Amino acid sequence: MPAAVIFDFDGVLADTEPLHFAAFRDTLAKDGLRLSWAEYERELIGFDDRDVFRTVYAAARRPLSAGALSALIQAKGRRFAELCRSSDLRLLPGAAALVEDVRRRVPVALCSGALPSDIELVFDRFGWREVFSVRVTAADVAESKPNPAGYALAVRRLQELYPDRGIRADRAVAVEDTDAGVAAARAAGLSVVRVGAGSAEARADGVWRVPTLERVNWESLCRVFGE
Repeated sequence: MPAAVIFDFDGVLADTEPLHFAAFRDTLAKDGLRLSWAEYERELIGFDDRDVFRTVYAAARRPLSAGALSALIQAKGRRFAELCRSSDLRLLPGAAALVEDVRRRVPVALCSGALPSDIELVFDRFGWREVFSVRVTAADVAESKPNPAGYALAVRRLQELYPDRGIRADRAVAVEDTDAGVAAARAAGLSVVRVGAGSAEARADGVWRVPTLERVNWESLCRVFGE
C-alpha cells in the first residue's frame, strides 16, 4: 500500500486557479500585457509565479529584470489575497474527505508551485494549518513543475520526519491536476492520481486518471497502486 500521499494544492484541494488567473491578468494589465483564460489554461497552469511572468514577458519580447520580476510577484500576491478574501472560495469536491481518510493511515504532504502566503490564506480559511506533515512550495525550489525537484524534496523531508515508515518515491502517490504536475511527479518516481473534470477514468503508465476526487479513497488507492 502507499507509504505516503503528496497533494498538489491549486486545482486539487481548493478551487483557486480562477483566482490565480485573475490576479495574473490584473497584474499584467497594469504593464499593458493581456492574458486570456484559454492561454493560461493551455500554457501556464502548473507553473509557479516566477515562471508565469517569465513566460509571458518572453512571449511578448519584453525584458524582465530580477527586480521587476520580484515586484510583479508581490503585486500578484496582493491581488490574489484580495480576491481570496472577497470570493466564495471552496474546497474541491472530494478533497477534504480524501485528505482526512488518507491522513489517518499514512503521512500526507503538500507539493505546490504556489507561494507560502497564498497557501496560508486558504489553509486559514479551512482550518488546515496542522494537516500536512510536510509542505514544499515555490519558496523551497529554484525551478517549478515539470521539474521534479519539489517532489524529490517532499519525499526526502518525509523520510527525515518518518524514518521508520519505509517512505520511498516508488511507494508514494502524488495527487495532481496538470500535465506539468504529472510530469514532475513521474520524473521523481511517484505514481499519480490525475484529477480533471470531464476526464474518463483510466489507468496507464503509473497514472490513474479520475474526473473528481470523489472517486478516490484510501481503499481505492491501495487497490490501484498496491498491485
